[in-house]
Amino acid sequence: METSNYWHALDRRGLGNAGELEVDPLKIGISHGIGDVGEGLKANVFRGLKTVELGFFGTGKGFRSQPTGATPESFGSTEREDMRQLARINEVELSTHAAPDLGPLSGFTGERFSKEAREASLQEVRRALDFAAETARGGAVVVHIGSRNGEFPRTIYGVDELFQAHPEEEKRAPIYFVDKESGRVQALSRNMKIFEPISDPEKPGEYLRNPETGIIEVKAKTFDEYKEEKLNELKSKGVSDINVGQVLFGEYFDKQKSIAEGESLRFDTIAEQEKREIDILKHRFSFEKKIQEVGGNVELARDLLRKDLADADMFPKSEEGRLLHDEDRAQKFMKEPEHYLQELIERKEKSYRGHKDIALARAREVAEVEETKKNTVPIDEYALPEIRDSLARSALEAYRLEKERGLEKPLFISPENWSPESFGSHPKEFKRIILESREEMANRLVQQEGMKFSEAKKIANEHIRGTFDIGHLNFWRKYFKGSDEDFKQWVDKEVDQLTKDDIIGNVHLSDNFGYHDEHLAPGQGNAPIEKFVEKLEKSGYKGKYISEPGGQKEGFYHTAWTGALNVLRSPVYRTDGHYARWSDIEHSYFGLVPQSP
Repeated sequence: METSNYWHALDRRGLGNAGELEVDPLKIGISHGIGDVGEGLKANVFRGLKTVELGFFGTGKGFRSQPTGATPESFGSTEREDMRQLARINEVELSTHAAPDLGPLSGFTGERFSKEAREASLQEVRRALDFAAETARGGAVVVHIGSRNGEFPRTIYGVDELFQAHPEEEKRAPIYFVDKESGRVQALSRNMKIFEPISDPEKPGEYLRNPETGIIEVKAKTFDEYKEEKLNELKSKGVSDINVGQVLFGEYFDKQKSIAEGESLRFDTIAEQEKREIDILKHRFSFEKKIQEVGGNVELARDLLRKDLADADMFPKSEEGRLLHDEDRAQKFMKEPEHYLQELIERKEKSYRGHKDIALARAREVAEVEETKKNTVPIDEYALPEIRDSLARSALEAYRLEKERGLEKPLFISPENWSPESFGSHPKEFKRIILESREEMANRLVQQEGMKFSEAKKIANEHIRGTFDIGHLNFWRKYFKGSDEDFKQWVDKEVDQLTKDDIIGNVHLSDNFGYHDEHLAPGQGNAPIEKFVEKLEKSGYKGKYISEPGGQKEGFYHTAWTGALNVLRSPVYRTDGHYARWSDIEHSYFGLVPQSP
């Protein structure tokens, strides 16, 4: 409506220069996750918001007495219905944020991958889905990618050549692997030395030896030298695409296997020699047999046994310290050599059993090393299927609840990018997770529901849609090797690709200075919020912009929302050719701006 040049936000009239960003204020909402969400919803309704995200910080057993202790399950049916009706009556659209610290979707615990930990994370997601289905009646259920311990460890250097954690990261960054059976994570450091024997140029198949010690000589290689050598070697065989770290890890296991095989063979040989010696002692030196040979004369049999043992250099000599510790024992064995023979046999049998056990243990180790080598894969090869499975299962649960409860709008899982140190935060990783999870969900709908793939793909796209947080993306800035302008161009390029592939279904707005998630009000830091939103608007983005408070002083949480309204040039009103911004109202004194509407 327009009368006497009076204009307000309901009129479709441009504000400012042609083409200038101007976002409908009804698309801009706020997240309420600190304190009681019911009271937070009521407060935001009174402020005039039309979009509110209800968030939770608690996991496990909830504690509503603590500002960040509530969980979705802390609110029973009556309170959920109260919130639903309050939102419906005031035409407020709700979305839901699961606990940011619910745990990695991959099940990574900080040391290993745990199926139990992953299921615990999924239980938290299901709690949020149930709440969203009953209270918000659909919408986004935001889940952090990489909360707590991160989805899995990976370096900054390996993700994007424009970034590095520190100047020596390229030389020192570890390469991570995981045992698929145990979930245990292992790392190879790029600054490790690799020692290899030096081949003898004059004797093929043999190695150079130190002329003084006779020990085989070795040389140290850096990881880069090893990598170049292996790439050239495999290239000559027609192989171009390899994981050099995995090749090195494989060779490490091969060496461990060779050592175990050699040790098993060595101790088995010792044990077998001892077994032969035991047989000789029991048969050739048998005291009972000698007694029989001399017609039962015990003393004569003892004389023969003494002589045979002395000839074999096995009879004890106390002056040499062999076996004996005192003269009394020596005299006892001289008098009754059959006792010494029995002790000698027992000692040999004990040694035999020990060496045989070592040989068997080393043989088992050979099998274990072979199994470990077979099960050891690059960490992303193991973790990505775990993340895909978690998101696909969560999205299928959302789809089931949506149909079962007749929801008015799609209930969808919305993975959110998190910190640079965690996999999934780089836009390329973010896109990969979402696209692969959609494909996984679609395949399961085809297999489990008998759907056509085209229909399953459409449903998967509706039920796995990313929440992109521009504030989280901004703290990649601390690792960026270029200028601020270069960083903005990088953001532009990555956002273009995300919008092109229809990845983003929800947006979080907060600000910082590129170091950490301080949740300043939009416009108070250096996150490229305005340019980011401008690109989304031009791409036809239909979702909401949720401003997230957290870095404001008490009583000023709402400035996260009004800051977003101001940065995105959402107008308050205009009269007589003049217009007022939201910041003009909240930061001015009486008489300095047109009267508040």
